[in-house]
Amino acid sequence: MSTPAPPASPPDSHQHFAQLLASIDGIVWEADARTFRFTYVSEQAERLLGYPLREWFAPAFWQDHLHPDDRTWAVDYCARATREKRVHDFEYRMFAADGRVVWLRDIVTVVVEGGEPTTLRGIMVDVTEKKRVEEGRQEHVRFLESLDRVNRAIQGATDVDAMMRDVLDAVLAVLDCDRAWLVYPCDPQAATWQAVMERTRPEVPGAHLAGVELPVQPDVAELYRAVRAAGVPVCFGHGADLPLPGQAAAMFGIRSQLCVAVFPKVDLPYLFGIHQCSHPRVWSASDQRLFQEIGRRLSDSLTTLLVVRRLHASEARFRVLVDHASDAFFLHDLNANVLDVNRQACDCLGYTREELIGMHPTAFDAGLGADAIASLVARLGAGEMIAFETRHRRKDGTEFPVEVRTRPLWEGGKRYSVSLARDITARLRLEEEFRQAQKMEAVGRLAGGIAHDFNNLLTVINGYSELACKRLPAGDPTRGLVAEILKSGERAATLTRQLLAFSRKQVLLPQVVNVNALIDELAKLLRRLIGEDVELVLDSDPDLGVTKVDPGQFEQAVINLVVNARDAMPDGGRVTVATRNVDLPDTIPPSAADVPPGPYVVVTVSDTGQGMDEATQARIFEPFFTTKELGKGTGLGLAMVYGFVQQSGGHVEVGSGPGRGTTFRVFLPWAEAVTPTRRPAQHPLPIPTGSETILLVEDEQAVRDLSRTILESCGYAVLEARDGEQGVAVARQAGAIDLLVTDLVMPRMSGRRLADVLLAARPGLRVLFLSGYSEEAAFTQGSSTTGMAFLHKPFTVTSLARTVRDVLDRESP
Repeated sequence: MSTPAPPASPPDSHQHFAQLLASIDGIVWEADARTFRFTYVSEQAERLLGYPLREWFAPAFWQDHLHPDDRTWAVDYCARATREKRVHDFEYRMFAADGRVVWLRDIVTVVVEGGEPTTLRGIMVDVTEKKRVEEGRQEHVRFLESLDRVNRAIQGATDVDAMMRDVLDAVLAVLDCDRAWLVYPCDPQAATWQAVMERTRPEVPGAHLAGVELPVQPDVAELYRAVRAAGVPVCFGHGADLPLPGQAAAMFGIRSQLCVAVFPKVDLPYLFGIHQCSHPRVWSASDQRLFQEIGRRLSDSLTTLLVVRRLHASEARFRVLVDHASDAFFLHDLNANVLDVNRQACDCLGYTREELIGMHPTAFDAGLGADAIASLVARLGAGEMIAFETRHRRKDGTEFPVEVRTRPLWEGGKRYSVSLARDITARLRLEEEFRQAQKMEAVGRLAGGIAHDFNNLLTVINGYSELACKRLPAGDPTRGLVAEILKSGERAATLTRQLLAFSRKQVLLPQVVNVNALIDELAKLLRRLIGEDVELVLDSDPDLGVTKVDPGQFEQAVINLVVNARDAMPDGGRVTVATRNVDLPDTIPPSAADVPPGPYVVVTVSDTGQGMDEATQARIFEPFFTTKELGKGTGLGLAMVYGFVQQSGGHVEVGSGPGRGTTFRVFLPWAEAVTPTRRPAQHPLPIPTGSETILLVEDEQAVRDLSRTILESCGYAVLEARDGEQGVAVARQAGAIDLLVTDLVMPRMSGRRLADVLLAARPGLRVLFLSGYSEEAAFTQGSSTTGMAFLHKPFTVTSLARTVRDVLDRESP
């Protein structure tokens, strides 16, 4: 059956709908509620996904272009929500015309006629970049946690087989595969191969080939060559460029395979691999990156443990092998004196082999005293194997952390002990970064919760103060007292905004801007702030790219950094504000390993001040942390910078040292090269009034009383309710209601649910949501319902009155 051609032009209602939402960066659409066949799509559809508009009107176009993993649940979800006649907001993937996978957020309303859904109207917004950033952050945390689990499997292992078993069990868990294994040797010239270790899920049959010699068939030899030549994990089977070895795939039930060559320094290479047997699988880039890192650590551990296993070989062979170990090796007599060491021990400690032989560990172990070492010797004498962490001291006096594994050894009737020491500086740094990230996240949640509660209190304090000021005559002495209350309340509101900024829960109004222009506009203010004894230098890149940020928040962040620099130079100095283009990861800073690659605008604020030590730098972005004396600062300025930059998809780092000044670098991702947005000039306007009927729903009584007072003073008839359920009851008994003003988060029924219920009964109802969190307002961004709006707490008398008037005066959707 041929596809009917779309109408030459949409119906008038569609044209009106498209005109109203032409400025929204998304696809506005309308579809049949039963078949989901599009009856209208806006022109943005072709730009976003690349399909000509005429193709969108084909039957099942939406279903056919959904990602296979999303198709069933997305269609079922949409059908269920349509039957229930409720607005649905969900995210899924579609294929673009050029083959790209695009993440879309779809906000859909259901048009009901005669009691039955007839039409769906919605907007699709591209959220691919947001998904990529979120997934990247989550993937980094998963990467660290997975490596930590593998490290725990390796740490303390003194037996190769036990170590391999524990590592493969960890691999099964962290990569969610069906079988993990090690094959030896990974050599296309070898006559035979064998599986030296295999671990499988209980429901997957094992190959049961551990220790069995099998001939190296041509397809296996080809696999060995491909993996060794690659030097990185190689995929075989479903979705990969290389096919599975036919005989092995049939014998072991393999659907997909990922493997890498592991090169211990003292043996032939191993082949380390995993299988998916229950279903075909495409190994993701993150899977492959994690698998490669596990393989590298497995290689190091194999090196160390194979050295220990072969310790009883001849002295000459022992010397060759042990000198290739990646860990420092020590052979001790029964009193712990050093009898022999490897090259790694010499390199780590800075001594020659001759200097180390005969030393007692107290000479280079800064973490253990003589009594502690004597205790270790006694435990070794009882046959105990010991693992512990300590600090080793180099010949030049510097120290570094090590993990030591030591065990007793009997040779020729004499007792010795063998110690393997591994430098864990890098591991501890990663662990500290992970702990710091967890701490900042926890503090951010706490700060956001505190700010949210204070916003309700400040709404009441500031609102009543503003009302009192407006009602008191200009000459009344009480007016000045109330004005001071209002001024303090506004300062408190600024503090809560800074807390919300740190917790990444502030409401941002991002625009495409050239930060050079913003900094130029700020320059005069900055010079006044820093004073005459501090020189301000602007060093701007004339070819600077554009970025998408909230201009006001960006300016506040720059002000906070410059003021912080000024305070670090009590005797005067120089502050330099510079802008540059950088491309990560080519110029990636050490602290930004998890920052997504790509072009960035970098704003650098540096000073010639006192500088900071490492301990201060580690806490510099924490809220309420300050090095200033009591009463000189809140400790929120840099916390606000941190939260704003993180919420804007960027990264901030600090470099400093006592006596050498401080440099802050703010990385902000490039935006598409469009004309930067200019902020309109602000002109004071009178408070608008009206006579419409408003239903006010707010669970905080003080906020509700204030809101009612403001609205009634503007001439509106106000119906009020303490929560969503009471709001439904009031609406059922009321006549005409022009606007619903409701808090988003309430007990028993949320403001969003209340709006859905009332809109189903009153389709023309306008809605204004109130809240203190940006994520609670996120659903309104790009909403296809023009009668909805959002007002952030704490609001003022003027902002509430103007927002209400603005929502009531908008054209009907």
